[in-house]
Order: sequence, then C-alpha cells, then structure tokens
Amino acid sequence: MKVPLIFSFWFMVAAYVVHVIDEPLLGGSFVEKVRQHWWPEYSWRKFFWFNTGYFVIMIASLVIYDLVGESGSFFHSRGL
Repeated sequence: MKVPLIFSFWFMVAAYVVHVIDEPLLGGSFVEKVRQHWWPEYSWRKFFWFNTGYFVIMIASLVIYDLVGESGSFFHSRGL
C-alpha cells in the first residue's frame, strides 16, 4: 500500500494540532517553564499567536505544494 507524500505532511499538521491542544491541558505548563527559565514576558497570548502563525505558514505551504505538485512544474514552466 502506497500513501501519497502529501498525506504524511497533513498528518504532521494533525499531530501538531493535538500537541497544541494538549499543552494547556497539562499540569506542567510549557508557558510557565519558558517564563521561568528563558523569557519572563512570555504569555499564553504569545503562545497562541506563535502557534497560529506557525499553522498559517505550515498549511499555506501544504496548499501550495498541493497546487504546484512535487515536481515544481508550475515554476519551471514560467522560468522561475
């Protein structure tokens, strides 16, 4: 059975969604550890916006990959 490469990329997005949802539900908070050890101004708001930005970039990359294809023929045909 062959699974297309794009599915593995979408599964990575799904795994990251689970990770981000799981983070606030855990007792030992990632945000608190970052605040305590590295960045005193770090907050849940920053955690939210960082992950939102990361999701936008990750999903946009996958959509572009879906549209262009793995060969990149869209760019080659336009001389880019």
